[in-house]
This record gives sequence, C-alpha cells and structure tokens, in this order.
Amino acid sequence: MKGSKKKWIGIGCGVVLLGLAWWTYPFWSVLFFYAKESFAGKQEYKPEDCLSNLKQVGQALELYFEANEAYPPADRWMDELVLFMHADNIEQETQKRKFACPAVGDGENTFGYAFNGEIGTKWIDEVEDHANTPAIYDSTKLTWNAYDDVALESLPNPPRHRVNNILYADGHVGSEGGR
Repeated sequence: MKGSKKKWIGIGCGVVLLGLAWWTYPFWSVLFFYAKESFAGKQEYKPEDCLSNLKQVGQALELYFEANEAYPPADRWMDELVLFMHADNIEQETQKRKFACPAVGDGENTFGYAFNGEIGTKWIDEVEDHANTPAIYDSTKLTWNAYDDVALESLPNPPRHRVNNILYADGHVGSEGGR
C-alpha cells in the first residue's frame, strides 16, 4: 500500500506541476520575450546594412551632383543630401536613418558617418582622383552633419565592422582596415 500511495502522490504532483505550467505559460513566455529584448541591447544588424546605407547616400550624392555640379558644404552635407534621397514612399524619419550606421544603434541623434571636409563645396572637376578620394565614411563622430577637416581622421579604430566602410567620390563603396 505504501508504494502505491507514493506512486499516486508522484502522479498528483506531476499533474499539479503540469497544470501550473499550462496556466502560467503566457506569463513566462512574455517575461522571456521582454527579458531577451532588454538583454540584447542593440538591435541585431548585418555589416551589409551599413554598406547598403552608404550606397543609398551615394545615390543621393550623385543626384546632388546632377543638380549642383559640386559637393555639398561639409557643415550641412546631410541636410542637403536628405533632400535627394530617392524614396517617395518612405517616411522622412526612415530616410534620415539611411544616414546612420546601423552599428551605432538607433538612437535619435546617433549617425556615425562623417563627410570629407576637404572636398566640401568643391566643383566636381576640382577633385582629381574621384576613385580614391573618400567622400563619406564610418566615423567616431556620431552627430548629424559630422565632418572631418582632414579626410578619414575620425575613422573608428578598431573598425566598427572589422573594417571601415567608405563611400568614395566616384560613388563606389569600399572597405579598409582600422587605422
């Protein structure tokens, strides 16, 4: 009789635990979801997302060239280029986020790209080597309209994506190691 009683107690405990698990499942699943999100910190991104953003900024720069035949002023390059983002069906805030490196997060005022101030307001033909002249690149400066007086002086070291991404004056996007 004793063994049989223990068996029924064990089964009863199992049923109670199963019932508790069943009824508390929504609570635990929601708790797990929010805990996972809060511990994750930054949203997952792929390094290709940064390259994609720079390519889209490069398209805006190309449209700016067609309209002005010069580079934008360094101190307001983002203000100028955002007007040339070719995305009629995308909200303005989403267009503005294309000027942000996804690796720096999605804060309201964190962008992570800088403009080469050496080419600001120059006519296109005043820049000699477009293929090797950096225009916009990963930067430790996170503000809107960030620029460097000397090209590449604010490249992150170590690089943000194992390499630093650079949009060159001719429109191609490349990468190079840290400085």
